[in-house]
Amino acid sequence: TISGGDVDTGLAQGGAIYATTLSSLILNNVTFDNNTAVEGGAVYVSMDSSPNLNFVINGSTFSNNSSSGDGGVLYIKNPLNTLNTTISNSTFDTNSSSGDGGAIFADNLTSLDISGSYFTANTALHSDGGVFYLSRSTSAFVDNSYFYLNRPTTNLGGIFYVTSDSGLTVSNSTFENSVAVKGGVFYLLNGAELN
Repeated sequence: TISGGDVDTGLAQGGAIYATTLSSLILNNVTFDNNTAVEGGAVYVSMDSSPNLNFVINGSTFSNNSSSGDGGVLYIKNPLNTLNTTISNSTFDTNSSSGDGGAIFADNLTSLDISGSYFTANTALHSDGGVFYLSRSTSAFVDNSYFYLNRPTTNLGGIFYVTSDSGLTVSNSTFENSVAVKGGVFYLLNGAELN
């Protein structure tokens, strides 16, 4: 368990973990609770050192993490568009951001694959994407997952906010009681793909 990490000086990224210039990062059966930062309340990942990079989360729990900027739990970016991210059998509960992505902010990822996971009561307090903000060519796939009571408090995309150059495929998943000003579950900018 990693609890109570607080980053509020310098770049203020990654309340518990800041990862860069790695070829892989694997989090297996880890609990992150009550961590905070400006970006990436629990984990900040900026991996661009080589092709075929991997960030893997399995069987982990993220609760009560927060950011004053983007990504209440995870802030993931990859300038080279070579990062594959996989999240499986994990729980994201009661996390928040003041910026975009109450749980996850994903920027320029080759893939973001999510399966068998639970997302409950995550909030983007003053911006978009109650759970996910998908930006700049990110391709996301969601399967066999459950979403309940996620919301941006005042803005767009109760669960997903997808920019015009990103795509999202969803299967065998349940969405309940998500709220937004526009797009109670999905908010898609012109050109975004939803399957």
